[in-house]
Amino acid sequence: MDNLLKDIRYGFRILIRKRVFTLLALVALALGIGANTAIFSVVRAVLLRSLPFEKPDRIVAVWKKNLRENEDWTRLQALEFIECRDRNEQVFDQVAAYDPNGFSLVTGTEPVYVDGMRATANIFSLLGVKPVLGRTFAADEDSAGHSNVVVLGYDLWRRQFNASMGIINQNITLYVTPRLTTAGPPATDMSGSTYTVIGVLPPDLDIPEFKADLWVPLVFDNSNMDRNQRIYLSTVARLKDGISVSRASAEMSVFAGQLEQKFPDTNKGWDVYIVPMPEELLGSISKTLLILFAAVALLLLIACVNVANLLLARASDRVREVSVRIALGATRSRLIRQLLTESVLLAVLGGVLGLLLALWGTNVMVSHSSANIPRMKEVSIDIVVFGVTLLISILTGIIFGLVPAIQTTKPDLNETLKEGSRSSTGGVASWRIRGILVVSEVSLALILLIGAALIAKSFLQLRKTDQGYSSARVITAEISLPYSKYSEPAKRAAFYIDLLQRVSALPGVESAGVSNLIPTEFGDQRGIVTLEGEQDTPPGDLPRLAARTVSPGFFKAMGIKFLAGRDFTDSDICCGPTNSNLQIIINRSMAQRYWPNEDPLGKRIAIGLPPRRGAFAPIIGIVADVRHWVDAPSEPTFYLPNLQQQSVTVVLKSYSESPGLAQSLRETVRGVDPTLPVHGLSTMEQRLADASPVSQARFRTLLLLVFALSALILAAIGIYGVISYYVEQQTREIGIRMALGAAPNQVLREIVKRGMRLTLIGAILGLAGALAATRFMSSLLYGVSATDLTIYSVAPLALGLVALAAIYIPASRATRVEPLIALRYE
Repeated sequence: MDNLLKDIRYGFRILIRKRVFTLLALVALALGIGANTAIFSVVRAVLLRSLPFEKPDRIVAVWKKNLRENEDWTRLQALEFIECRDRNEQVFDQVAAYDPNGFSLVTGTEPVYVDGMRATANIFSLLGVKPVLGRTFAADEDSAGHSNVVVLGYDLWRRQFNASMGIINQNITLYVTPRLTTAGPPATDMSGSTYTVIGVLPPDLDIPEFKADLWVPLVFDNSNMDRNQRIYLSTVARLKDGISVSRASAEMSVFAGQLEQKFPDTNKGWDVYIVPMPEELLGSISKTLLILFAAVALLLLIACVNVANLLLARASDRVREVSVRIALGATRSRLIRQLLTESVLLAVLGGVLGLLLALWGTNVMVSHSSANIPRMKEVSIDIVVFGVTLLISILTGIIFGLVPAIQTTKPDLNETLKEGSRSSTGGVASWRIRGILVVSEVSLALILLIGAALIAKSFLQLRKTDQGYSSARVITAEISLPYSKYSEPAKRAAFYIDLLQRVSALPGVESAGVSNLIPTEFGDQRGIVTLEGEQDTPPGDLPRLAARTVSPGFFKAMGIKFLAGRDFTDSDICCGPTNSNLQIIINRSMAQRYWPNEDPLGKRIAIGLPPRRGAFAPIIGIVADVRHWVDAPSEPTFYLPNLQQQSVTVVLKSYSESPGLAQSLRETVRGVDPTLPVHGLSTMEQRLADASPVSQARFRTLLLLVFALSALILAAIGIYGVISYYVEQQTREIGIRMALGAAPNQVLREIVKRGMRLTLIGAILGLAGALAATRFMSSLLYGVSATDLTIYSVAPLALGLVALAAIYIPASRATRVEPLIALRYE
């Protein structure tokens, strides 16, 4: 222990004496260790920390997919959920359903919109979620007449009720505003307004799929048990003990076949599949985080190589010291221990700086991360992260210090102890090691640079992709009408017509419209379509297409171009697909699929399944395709002039940027109905930027670019250090050559050639490594090949230019050496 303390004190003195070396090494280590610590804290919070459920690996999500139309991620209908719950008891312990809904919470001043969930009573027992206050739903509280109870989310409890412990058994007033896709009332419990608070959920349930301000029971009755209603529910299940995911998947395929036999009109060609809950919640982000983790591991490796090179260069100053100590009887193991102590000490100091950098970096990542990344609020530098940082620092010190320690402790004593001799430190073996390290550094930096460039180009490609609409100067807001007040379709239509007339009259408004689902919003809105003349087609073979309900003026407000025909007018507005005066607009994809060589205008289609199929309605317009989910291709879509929806999004297009227009919209809604809250007030550009594909792509692009830039800087420092060392070691030789008549340009070319040869070898290895590594990134790329020729050409060129600049500085310095001074250098 006493020897260790002496080694540490001696190491501190060495580091203080070599300030430039210490500063460069600490910067490199702080970058590598800090980046690893920050990303590890995110990976630990998002991927490694157990989900806030009991045995989450036994929980699965249940989905449908259409095998004929290659369409998946479709939720079960209410009747399908009940079939799944009642007919799969041999596979599942429990099956539960939930459905996001909007609520108006009435407070003392004005109504507040909150995001909520309707769920079956067993949802919390299935998930294993325990309340922090009160209780969750009882077994019978999802039946009619017993369902006016509510469980509050932790954030809403703190935000609206000041975390009052006396909230249990208190009554609150709620208006429920479900999103319906066809006619028909919601479940009977939805018309009530007084709910009794029975519990408060824990804060760790704040994850995207289950994030809600409050939960109310989901009641099944005649209003949502009709298969024609197309009411869709998210379904989760808990596997029985001993039942594997593969066996459950096989059982679900059998179950899908049973559904197809029982309901051939609606379930022909459909399969049912399951997804483990960790994959369901984390699948979209896990690959991004793992790639970021691999990137920072490369960055740390580059930092280690960099510092190892610095240590080897510094070793030239210490060879004589080491030789003297060996001559005086010091053992090689003792000297290696001393040198490793110094390198570990250097790494720990770098780790301390890296930890400070990580504290700042995690705050930046959390504040700029996508809202779609689960559990980012849980990211922190805790004792576990601190311990991992310390371990990384120690291992890093050993890794980058071992080779220089071994190399330094085997000098040629006869040569080293001769007065003025420096040859012992500049031998071929020493140069070869430093050359290998530089090659490694260049190749690793190039892999990281190419990966970051591919991700960056993919992000730019995603942002510039034509979405089929214009987001400039567009303001959006969501409005939800409570069923208890707007139960009749005519009342809802009258409200929207009145609102649009008032909004269109606002100063600066170019156009206005409403829709049940605007681009960047995900939904299950679809309709079964029958083309005129194909009435005899079996119901199970009828196409199921994307459906949107819009008002007149919506297409103009969104900048969606008409390719033929006309827009809806006020006289076209109706209250459902069964209306005899219905008019329909379709998009280009639908026109090309069903009328490839004909003019679709005037063609007629009917919506729905017999016997409730609507009358055949004419197509009056064709609009451009719209990407409703940013990175997904457009699909055949039809639009209805239907203003019966409980919830819609209002879209305003202004002539110019009008900061006050959002407030004017809010006041206009209050003028029509002062009890309605306006929520989701945002620009269309912000909605597009916040969409999951864009926000996640932006998150990984920014981080990878930072890491790649850091790697580029470290590689440049490494090359500069090696060439500077070479110039220093060859000062006497350079002076002799110049004294004998060698031109400065000749000396410059030779040094640059030596450095660029190492860079070229590293670039070749880096290109090969990038070709292998970037294959795993292909699923994250949009509109860019993993072997993009431009990037594979420009990235090595950029690295080569940086390397050339790093080589040129010490090389040009060598050409300015005075021969007389060089000959007396030693």
